[in-house]
Formats: sequence, C-alpha cells, structure tokens
Amino acid sequence: MAISGRYITNAMLIPSMLVVLLLGMLFSIPNATAISEQEAEKIFNKHCSICHNGVTAVDFNKLLEKLRDWASKYSDIDTAVKQEYGAENYDALMKEMKRMTPTISDEEFKKLYDFFKNYFEKMRQAKPLQPTATITLTVVQTVTKTSPVYAHATLTI
Repeated sequence: MAISGRYITNAMLIPSMLVVLLLGMLFSIPNATAISEQEAEKIFNKHCSICHNGVTAVDFNKLLEKLRDWASKYSDIDTAVKQEYGAENYDALMKEMKRMTPTISDEEFKKLYDFFKNYFEKMRQAKPLQPTATITLTVVQTVTKTSPVYAHATLTI
C-alpha cells in the first residue's frame, strides 16, 4: 500500500494496531464491571435488607428514587451525600455501610458501590421528565329550547 510514495510496513502498522487495541480496552473497562439493576437488587436484598427493609431504612426501589431525586438537585454524589446524610462524601458513607454489613464480600460490595454511583451519574445525564397535565372542560348550555350550545376543549400542558 503506497502513501505519498512511501509504503506502510509491518513495523509501522503493529504499533498503530496496539494503540487502537489499548484504547479499546481502556474504554471498555467501566462497562466490564457494571451490573444490571436486577443483579444489584439481588445483592442488596441479600445483604442490606436487614436494615433497608422500608421501615428502618429505605428499600432498594426507594433508594433508587432518592438517587434520581438527588441527581436533579446536586451536581455530584459526594455533595448529595453530604447534604442529605451529613457524611463526608459517598466513599465515607459506603465504607460505613460496608462496616455494618459483614456478610457482604468485597466483590459484591464493589459491585453495589459502583452501581449506585453509576446510577446517580446516569440520572444526572438523563433528561428530566417534564410534568404534564391534561385539562378537559365540557360545557353544555341550553340557549333556547330548540338550540342547545355544546362546547368541548382539551388543553395539554
């Protein structure tokens, strides 16, 4: 293959291919550790529901609601945790949760830690839902005995 009178040799091609391969691996690492919401809920219910049962502390679904709410109010999860719980930051709060949950493995803890942090970020990037309301007004009025007036309007906001 000629480029401006020069030829590409294997010595030139191999380093380029290595760079592309390394960049591909670098950008795929965060996705490799990501878990599904169902897997996170399973781990959470197995280890955290002793306290997070909806009575003592919020359950998994309510926790996700909180994270969505925080994502609309705070620029980052550290600020949210500090404002809402008074913890120094997300890491400090989660270390305390880990301390209170001796049955969870380091691997499962890391999965939940990353899941909640990534969920917050995902909600920060999501377009906020716009509230909508539909108002329907129907008026029926008889002007005379032979000519009823009927009006119907629908307004969606």
